Amino acid sequence: MTTSTPTTTTAPTARPALPRWATIGAISGVATALCLTGVGAASASTSNHTIRITATQTSDTIVNGADVATDRDEQQGRTTGYDVSSCLVDVTTHLANCDVALARPNGVMYGHSTVDARTGIGHGRITGGLRSLSGARGTISVAPASAPNVSMITITYHV
Repeated sequence: MTTSTPTTTTAPTARPALPRWATIGAISGVATALCLTGVGAASASTSNHTIRITATQTSDTIVNGADVATDRDEQQGRTTGYDVSSCLVDVTTHLANCDVALARPNGVMYGHSTVDARTGIGHGRITGGLRSLSGARGTISVAPASAPNVSMITITYHV
């Protein structure tokens, strides 16, 4: 009887077709009290906030086997923040496990996501934040946009 161990490999030297954001975003982490229509102050309540971001990749490189990327995040055509992600791609399952962080005017949000490198679709969790986003918790959804190197991100969170 032969035993085998699961195969997990780091990202290849050529970048797979992964959507970027920033995250982790958070995947980058990601959240703010920005509503879909503009800037607002962070709420002290635990009500949910939803933001939709268009993330355009500005940089991508492989560093020690990790796919590290940055994005410019826009809402309604205006730059509202930047994100960074660090992903390890399992070449057997084509899943990228990513740590993400999103910088916004009122703080930073961070989290983890899993993205299917074949489809560009991913989901994850917001696990924390800094400044007015401290204690943020929520979900992240990522989908490819029609343009190359652009992702559509939806974040629902509470602080």
